[in-house]
Amino acid sequence: MDWRRYKNSTGKFEVDANDIVPAANNQAGSGSLDFILDAMYTYNINDWGINSNVNYKINQNASQYKFGNRLNVSSFLFYSISGAKTTFNPNVGVLYESLKANELNKVNIEDTGGTALLASGGMEINFPKIAFGFNVQLPMTQNFSNQQTATKIRDMAHVTFIF
Repeated sequence: MDWRRYKNSTGKFEVDANDIVPAANNQAGSGSLDFILDAMYTYNINDWGINSNVNYKINQNASQYKFGNRLNVSSFLFYSISGAKTTFNPNVGVLYESLKANELNKVNIEDTGGTALLASGGMEINFPKIAFGFNVQLPMTQNFSNQQTATKIRDMAHVTFIF
């Protein structure tokens, strides 16, 4: 593959219908305007809680190439350990991802899209005005691009400012 023909800046995207699968998944930007729908709910009973999140990304067509829409669903069970000004929330959970096939000129591209189910464990630390969190995600089952792409162990970290 000749990577020089693909621009490495956000919003630039060139399509080669004969070599689209590896190239499309490594683009810095798609040049499209996308929409994200997100819903989150947390339920607590005493020091225990469950946090669930559903996120759906709608990819709009920038030109002839369209990335598939993406669904992410997660649910985490956590336990709160409170200190004087700090709360620790160790957590375990599951995540599900589903990617629709990408399209070129409104035709599904073979070997794109797929699903994954991941197990996760982590910790969130809450202070009065800021929270820090991290987790490690381990794939349990997956099928991306007809087994051509594999999700390995991954991690996530966040900082949340509380106003």
